[in-house]
Amino acid sequence: RYAFGAQPTVAKWNLARFAESLLPLLDPDGDRAVALAEDALAGFDRVFSEAWTAGMRAKLGLRDAPAAPGRELAEELLALLGESGADYTGTFRQLTRAAMRERGGDALVVARSLLGGGTVAGQARAGSWLDRWLAEDPDPVLMARENPVSIPRNHLLAEALEAATDGDPARFVDLLEAVTHPYEERLEWARFAEPAPPDAGRFVSYCGT
Repeated sequence: RYAFGAQPTVAKWNLARFAESLLPLLDPDGDRAVALAEDALAGFDRVFSEAWTAGMRAKLGLRDAPAAPGRELAEELLALLGESGADYTGTFRQLTRAAMRERGGDALVVARSLLGGGTVAGQARAGSWLDRWLAEDPDPVLMARENPVSIPRNHLLAEALEAATDGDPARFVDLLEAVTHPYEERLEWARFAEPAPPDAGRFVSYCGT
């Protein structure tokens, strides 16, 4: 239910449950109430798709580019991320750096390495994707506004809460400051931009966390 790719389906499911609770207010006649709710929900897929495409185009710096290439590039990028296991937030920020450096330099090499996943075939697919993305002339200023550096990652939250529970609020205060200014790159906040270490294990969370 909480997987990234499941969010559209779950959002629609949640709205359907909400609509069920509103049926008595929509119409005294049960059948008409259901029809009204279904009509309202029928537009969800289109609205979500348009919003998702606009958001992903902005993250890729392609807000002014045609919608179709932007959506195709976004879908292909998510497939590359799934295959490589690259960090979602970190990858978008690395792409921002690559766009800032005028399509060359170490930033682009790092981006290819992240998306390639360490295989020859993966590196080839990543290189092809990067070439097509750069051909759309991504806007690095837009990307810097849309792609955060620091986010409240689970392992950081766990560390901060544990330390605060033991009487030391410093980690919590530092993390809060970083995520309050998520688009700023500061040397002292570098650890907040890193994914969880390989030995961190799976983080288990619940609705009441």
